[in-house]
Amino acid sequence: MGFYKQTTDLDLGETSIENIFINDFMPQADGTAVKVYLLAYKYSQEVTQRNITHQKIAKELNIPLEDVHRSWDFWASKKIIRKIENDEDYDIEFLSIRQMIAKGLYSGQSQTREKSKSHINMIEASKSPEIRKMFYEIDQIMRRQLVPHERNIVLEWLYEQNIQMDIIIRGFKYCAEIRNVKHINYVASVIRGWHDKGIVTEEQLDEHFEEMNSHYKYYRQIYDLMGYGKKLPSAGDKEIMDKWLDQFKLEMPFITQVITELSKKTSNINMNYIDKSVETLYNQGITTVDGFNSFQSQSTSTQKKKTQKNQFHNFSQREKKYSNEELEKKLGIRK
Repeated sequence: MGFYKQTTDLDLGETSIENIFINDFMPQADGTAVKVYLLAYKYSQEVTQRNITHQKIAKELNIPLEDVHRSWDFWASKKIIRKIENDEDYDIEFLSIRQMIAKGLYSGQSQTREKSKSHINMIEASKSPEIRKMFYEIDQIMRRQLVPHERNIVLEWLYEQNIQMDIIIRGFKYCAEIRNVKHINYVASVIRGWHDKGIVTEEQLDEHFEEMNSHYKYYRQIYDLMGYGKKLPSAGDKEIMDKWLDQFKLEMPFITQVITELSKKTSNINMNYIDKSVETLYNQGITTVDGFNSFQSQSTSTQKKKTQKNQFHNFSQREKKYSNEELEKKLGIRK
């Protein structure tokens, strides 16, 4: 004997969400974080759906897995979920907002003040060309636009911790291009680490990288010559530059001279183009500034001699002279 409830082919059930979540918390989040929360919350109420993974959430919502983890970090910062670490990953425990209110752990008024403060910061940011430019550069680095709560985190670095915009941009570049990590929490930990070490200017940051890598200052000089600005060197480019410095034992004045001259010949200069030229010179035994200048002079002299020999100079005048009668016959005037 038993009692059973008929199952249906379609999911026609319903999921109950606390109004406090909708009224107070949902307006602070971006759409992705809300979708992640609601779908996982639905699964948390279904006994048969206990083995749902973050990967499954990402697949069902058609979003990157990174966005799922980012969403959980956001909700954890709001203290309405708890991340429970396990051997392989972490589980999510949804906390009762009503119980938090009953225990005095949450006040809607304080939450509103926090939201208003962020709102004011965003209004101030929208009026500042420098801050708009900073967010534009960060969006380019991240290959996506920062969502509102991520922008608020960045604004906290500016307003509350007085971290320079250049340091923030360099932090995003370092994490995305060198560490290959674009998670906002990872960027925050890197920038916070720099701040704790007393690194508050770009000059200090350069010195920090120089201590980590003796070649770093040379990377920056070479990239500046190539017009790459503050872009951080890629792994492939560092390998090429290390070859010049360590294997070929080339000095920076020589490298600088070569890049400067190559820049005059093409507007589309790149590392592979420079590397081929440097390696050709090295194989010919040209490794100093004097040697390169001598090579340039010889090349210029040879080029001038070639340009002097044109079709006019190669023309050989005929020696034979024709009479009037012979010329008229050649022209068909006289037979």
